[in-house]
Amino acid sequence: MTMAPEHARVRSYLVTQAEKLSVAEIWAKVEASFVELSQSVSGNITPAQLTFKPGPEEWSIVEVMSHLLSSNINTCRTVVALARGKELSRDTGERGSLSAADDFLTLVAVNREAVIHSVRELPESLELEPTLPHGMFGPLNCKAWLLFIRLHNLDHASQVKKNRQQQNYPR
Repeated sequence: MTMAPEHARVRSYLVTQAEKLSVAEIWAKVEASFVELSQSVSGNITPAQLTFKPGPEEWSIVEVMSHLLSSNINTCRTVVALARGKELSRDTGERGSLSAADDFLTLVAVNREAVIHSVRELPESLELEPTLPHGMFGPLNCKAWLLFIRLHNLDHASQVKKNRQQQNYPR
């Protein structure tokens, strides 16, 4: 199966940067993405705004954050297992959902701490050979998966910002 050009471009970035950067350098990029994510959900957001969907096939802020926060935890498990040279199957199941009443800034901070804990667990000498395929970007090693968290956070932070800028967004 041929990879879409955009997916091939992202895969190339993930693989190249994973080979080039240290875990500390990747972590700095992931950390910056958490700042951007926090900014995207900061301010007073009403329940109507949190559940607003720009279109029938689009996600609300609640849906975006539910997906992203559970995905980050799952990706951390992948990073740690691959870093230890273990192969595993990627569990893509969602981990419940958030409600409009949840404090998203707190949830992002808790999620960030969970990612930090996973990064601290990484051995000094990383195994880069085991890979696990991503549904869009093909096989990735542990450092590429860690860097994926950055792209995923930034992508969904952008999605939240776009939702909040829609003309029909509840004011």
